Amino acid sequence: PGHQDWVKAIAITADSKRVVSGSGDKTVKVWNLETGEEIFTFTGHTDWVNSVAVTPDGTMAISGSGDKTIKVWSLETGEEMFTFLGHADGIKAVAVTPDGKRVISASGDKTMKVWSLGKEKNIWANLWNLVVKNQLFTLKGHESFVNTVAVTADGKWVISGGREKNLKVWDLSSRKEIFTLAGHEDAVTSVATVGNKAISVSDDNTLKVWDLLSRKIVASFRGDSALKACAIAPDGVTIVAAEASGQVHFLRLEEGK
Repeated sequence: PGHQDWVKAIAITADSKRVVSGSGDKTVKVWNLETGEEIFTFTGHTDWVNSVAVTPDGTMAISGSGDKTIKVWSLETGEEMFTFLGHADGIKAVAVTPDGKRVISASGDKTMKVWSLGKEKNIWANLWNLVVKNQLFTLKGHESFVNTVAVTADGKWVISGGREKNLKVWDLSSRKEIFTLAGHEDAVTSVATVGNKAISVSDDNTLKVWDLLSRKIVASFRGDSALKACAIAPDGVTIVAAEASGQVHFLRLEEGK
């Protein structure tokens, strides 16, 4: 049997062999993408699972739930590895850094938190993880819900969007907001990154492509209704955007733009 409620989020492993899904039925499921068979069902959340992510090495799945927790699951054994506690409201989004060592969570409590996945080789870092229960630091500055979060390919910056119209860009090493990207006219619903660009979609019916170095909009697309999700294909140029109307748009990033 499949999910018993809405599927809220999916993530695909880097080898394209498995897909992880999070649902309103409070479970996370792992599927074989080639055969369609269910491999694992992860239970433990007590509210909707709003977001899922997978580590680059394909060994862990991360889920964020309306129950205010983030859970980390082994894709090898099917067991729960960690539960991260600390947010004061539901988790809207989770992302993993490219080195696979940290998780960033975005919450309805207006903050993002950065967590360790316990992969440090340093004994002191591992002891510190025990002391702080894997919570490394908090990014504060949003004035409302944080809906979405993405990390740049070099792992240095985090881009977040929420009920406010502006995207915020944060430096993970200094733990500070470094600039905002202004241009949307309604809530930002999803963000993705490729190279030195960010792609965002919004309830204002638009998708925007931002150059993170010049901090300017380099391309824009308007749909017929609110845009709710965006992703970039492995080719690095194909953008997929999903609309509230049910339409899915396939767009292409042109060279030099």
